[in-house]
Formats: sequence, structure tokens, C-alpha cells
Amino acid sequence: MSLHIIVCAKQIIDPEGPASGYGVNSDTGQIILPKGVPPAINPYDENALETALKIKDAWQARITVISVGKNLSKAVMGKALKAGADNLVFLQDKSFENLDSRSTAYVISEGIKKLGDYDLVLAGRQAGDTDSAVVPHYIAGFLDIPCINLIKKVELFEKSIRVERSLPDGYEVLEVGMPSLLSITGGGDLRKADLQQTGGAGNKPAVIWTAKDLEIESSVLKKISWEKIFVPDYEVECNYIKADSYKEAGAKLAVKLREDQIL
Repeated sequence: MSLHIIVCAKQIIDPEGPASGYGVNSDTGQIILPKGVPPAINPYDENALETALKIKDAWQARITVISVGKNLSKAVMGKALKAGADNLVFLQDKSFENLDSRSTAYVISEGIKKLGDYDLVLAGRQAGDTDSAVVPHYIAGFLDIPCINLIKKVELFEKSIRVERSLPDGYEVLEVGMPSLLSITGGGDLRKADLQQTGGAGNKPAVIWTAKDLEIESSVLKKISWEKIFVPDYEVECNYIKADSYKEAGAKLAVKLREDQIL
């Protein structure tokens, strides 16, 4: 059985970047990025890609990574190719900037339809910047396929998929047919690329589809309107506990914490 797995991946501000380096332009509402810190693939989507790669390790499969945005970077998203994905598709257009969750999912679903036949769609449980966690469900709705979220383990059979879905007090085992969409919450960190994959990835061009290619009218897309983006101010007050012994210091600290209603 030969599978076609599509992985949805988002380019976001690097969550590992130094917090002190970020700022906000109060006039435009745009986030000011620290110098020398490039964007990154959403970590949850990296989990989804690693899940796809594990399936590819055990089955004959090809993996297409699809991403939507305005200024997508081949250097950043090419990490997926270096890890073992086969194809990279950019849905890139000025009208695709700052879309709301439903419109983002609509664009991605149209890209998936243009790709043709597929067996499985994987996505991270949520984006590391907006944390909305609804785009995968919208995509499944537009594609009219089943969707299961919070997946931590995937096992394939000839005509179905068995998954473990995380619950607050454990997990449940579910089985679903193909094609379907799985929203991944585990799967492990994305593997490191070996030298052979790294060299080959540089020769794989990203396919770029615009709104015109997808036959999407900008009038059907809804954008997010940010009322205000700001860096919160925090006031820090430091109190020193003076005592002649650790026991006395501990007692005074407990009294202080109770006075401040922390304990």
C-alpha cells in the first residue's frame, strides 16, 4: 500500500527566541523581531511531521508539507525536507496574510484539493503563536473527512488507522478510516536530518500557489483585526527576610506569605 500523507505546517515567530529581544511598534501594531532570530516551524506541526515520518519508516509513503502565508521562507520550512518530507507546497499570496482561523483552513483545504488524492492529513494540535487549536477541525470540515484531535500515537492498518487520543485522566483508543485528519499532540521531537537528506533537500524546490492558482477570491477571506498588541508591564518588589537562623527566617517568610495572601 502506497500512502500520500499531507502535513500542515505553520511558519511562526521562534518561541525559543530571547524574550527581551521582542518588541511592539505601537503605531503599526506589528511585532518587532530580535535581530538574527529567524522564524521557525510551529513545534506542534513538527510533532505532526515526525508522526508522518514514523509512518513512512514502516510503510511506503510520500509526505507533502503544505503551508500558508505571505512571506514564507524556504530556508525555514525547508527543514521539513531535510528531515525526510518529499515535497513542500507554499500557499503564498498577499491576501493570505493575517487570516482568521476559518479562512486559513479554507485556503489550506483548497491547496489540499489541488494536490489530488491523499490518504491522511496531519496537523499540530495548535499554533504556537495564536493557540487557537481550531484550524485542523475547519480543514476537515471543508474536506468533508473525519477529524480526531489530541492524538499521541498512530498505528496504521491496510484500510484504517488506530489512534490513542489524550484525555484529562488518561487516553482512549479509536479507529477511523482513510482519508481522515489527525491533530497531533505528541509523536516526539522532529528528527535530525542526516547529511544525505540535507544535501538532497536543497535541490527540491517549493511549489508556490497563489490565490489565482487556487481560484480563491479575496472577498471570501476574513482577516484578523488586532485592537491592540502590547508588551505588558510587570512591577517587581523584592523583600529581604532578616533573621539570626534559618528556622527564624522560615517562620518570618511564612508569616509574610500569609500576609500577602500567597499561602
